[in-house]
Order: sequence, then structure tokens, then C-alpha cells
Amino acid sequence: MESIPSTKLFASVVLQKNNRVLVLSEKDDEGEVKYNIPGGSIEMGESPNEAALRECVEETGLTARITDFIQVVCNTWLNKRSVLLYFSGCSDSESMKFEDGIEGAWMTLDEILAIPDISFVFGSKSAILNVLDSKQSTKIGLRLRKSGEEVDWQKSPR
Repeated sequence: MESIPSTKLFASVVLQKNNRVLVLSEKDDEGEVKYNIPGGSIEMGESPNEAALRECVEETGLTARITDFIQVVCNTWLNKRSVLLYFSGCSDSESMKFEDGIEGAWMTLDEILAIPDISFVFGSKSAILNVLDSKQSTKIGLRLRKSGEEVDWQKSPR
């Protein structure tokens, strides 16, 4: 009997304050710095927005509130799948305490645009741009990726 790969669910929040967005950085398995936003796995019995807020507290020490839904990203590989839900949010908290191995900074649009797309976890930069600048926004609420390559879901497969 063929085993069906499980699907992992993730939720993240783009936190905005004073025309800046909180961007996290950490090294990946190859030692390269990757940029992301607060987020992580959705636990059993937890809603996506609850997961995004919990992960925000765990990774940054900031309590936040969700203001809007931004986009969903679906990834498929031969042996695994994931769905990432992105929200926008804000926080009145001032003091940050980052999880071990994570660094973070409030960045402007220009600072974010200066970072190559490949340095961001897939989907996080487009979520940030959707929040920070409507002119830079991708206006795509659904992003698909198959075996690491982005798929244009609006075009028919060949």
C-alpha cells in the first residue's frame, strides 16, 4: 500500500510598526542566513491565527494581534507537503527577547528590497511587500510551489 505524505500546516504574522516590519534571521542547515517573519507549526486544536500569535511570542517575546489575512502558500515535493498561512498584525509591546539562534530587526521597505529574494524563506518576502507597499505588492493571495519551483496556478498545465 502506498503511503500518503502528511501535510504540515504553518502560520506566520507580518508585524508592522511605524512603517517598518519585523524581519527575523537565522542560519539554515547549510549555514546560510535566511530571512523570515515570526511563525511556525500549527498545533492540533489550534487555529492558524492562534498559532501565528503563539509563535510570535515564542520567537520574539512580543504579544500581537492579527489585523488581516495576506496569503496562502502551498508547497509540494515527492515525499512531503506544506501549507503556510500568512497574516498581518501589530504589537504594542516594546521589549523583544528572541529565541536562541534567531535575530530580528524592524526594517523599512528599502532595507527589505535590498535583500535578495532567494535569502527569504519562500513566501515571506511577498507577504511583507503586501503589507508594506501596495506598489510593490504581488497581489497574489495564493502561491504554489512544486518541487521547489514556483507554479503559476493561473496558467493551464501543459
